[in-house]
Amino acid sequence: MAEAVATTPILRDVEDFLAWAETRPERWQYVEGRLVTRTGTSDPHNFPTVSTIPALGKRLEGSPCGPHGPDRGVRTSPASDR
Repeated sequence: MAEAVATTPILRDVEDFLAWAETRPERWQYVEGRLVTRTGTSDPHNFPTVSTIPALGKRLEGSPCGPHGPDRGVRTSPASDR
């Protein structure tokens, strides 16, 4: 289960979070103004992900889209990046 960080830095918005997260060795989410640690994946989850990314990249060739790995954050609301 994810836990909030013990010493919370002052982050005003998602942009502050993204700048801060780039300096951290751990993986983080910013959920409605709260920092939450992210855990790694299991092998049963990781195998399909690793297999799908190259196939998706090939399928999207020539389009403006491209695949991203599991460490890519997604803005799910103005106050959250997961």
